[in-house]
Amino acid sequence: MKRGCVIGEIWASRRVADLAGRSLKLVVTASGSDANAAVDAESPPGRESARDVAALAWESLTVAIDTLDARVGQDVLVAYGSGARNVLAPGPNNRHLLCDAAVALLVDPPSPSGEESATGPDAGTSRPSPHFPRKAG
Repeated sequence: MKRGCVIGEIWASRRVADLAGRSLKLVVTASGSDANAAVDAESPPGRESARDVAALAWESLTVAIDTLDARVGQDVLVAYGSGARNVLAPGPNNRHLLCDAAVALLVDPPSPSGEESATGPDAGTSRPSPHFPRKAG
């Protein structure tokens, strides 16, 4: 898996049947020493990061299937290969799926107090991010 940041969504007028109804996200992962760097903190909420197009030429771009409703600017972990297929359909009978990359986890932003977000009574459980509330029903 690699950590990356969602920078956009892929829209298509026609898709193969296996991709119908699936959300495709464009994820950037840094290829240099700052591979786990977050989006530029000075970017206004709801807008793309301050990365310029020339800088993206040196970074790795991935199109990943998203089942978790990641938003632009959100950090994610992307699974590749058989791990990506297991995100969509766990088990040994998923070899027919058309998937090389899938968003496997939404990375929680650091807490304001500086504590680790994976501690406490709900450690290891998935919970919605306070910055990106889940859609109702």
